[in-house]
Amino acid sequence: MARRADAPDGGIILWKPRGPSSRALLDQVQQRLQWRGLGHCGTLDPLASGVMVLIGGAARRFQQLLTGHDKRYQATVWLGVASGSDDAEGPLYCPVPAPRLPTTDQIAHQLEKMTGQIEQVPPAYSAVRIAGRRSYQRARAGDTTAPPARTVTVHSMQLIEHDQQRLRLEIACGSGTYIRSIARDLGRELGCQASLMALRRSASGSHDASMAVLPDRVVASDWLSLEQLLAAQ
Repeated sequence: MARRADAPDGGIILWKPRGPSSRALLDQVQQRLQWRGLGHCGTLDPLASGVMVLIGGAARRFQQLLTGHDKRYQATVWLGVASGSDDAEGPLYCPVPAPRLPTTDQIAHQLEKMTGQIEQVPPAYSAVRIAGRRSYQRARAGDTTAPPARTVTVHSMQLIEHDQQRLRLEIACGSGTYIRSIARDLGRELGCQASLMALRRSASGSHDASMAVLPDRVVASDWLSLEQLLAAQ
């Protein structure tokens, strides 16, 4: 079998569909292009969709720079539903008796309180490292101790739709912010529990959905040079 060529310097803006892991999508692109050595600038959970930036060659030296950009998301949150993973992966359960659901004004007020620099506890099922081990690995082994809190930046949260238990939010935030944690904490502060049911990343830095290519349609001409990739920052 012929050895794959190293990926050229640069990257590609990929649209991740809901379902596969970020790693699976990276492997799929490597297979289609017959390249090796790709990396990505920020994972998306399997149940999330949206913009992912894949990089190769010398661009990997700029991975921290590219990963550190602000992100924009559309999130669907269900009130009155708790989750062991803080999202639709579950296990899901509803508190008994059912809590009183908040009003639109109460939700909007709480969202405003959760913007700016905040202390956030990542989900137990997350890629955060604790003593050299991923938090999700510890959780799968039965240790669901929450990772330590850390400071993140939430630039804005806008309530797009409120239909009884279902909320749709537009969120702009800094790198490292967990939207699952925002959903969980919103429910706790409102006294009704909440979980993230759907997530779509519409932009990573200046790279947005209009620039993204579906993974099963990627061709070599979609690859951006390092200069093009960095010029868009």
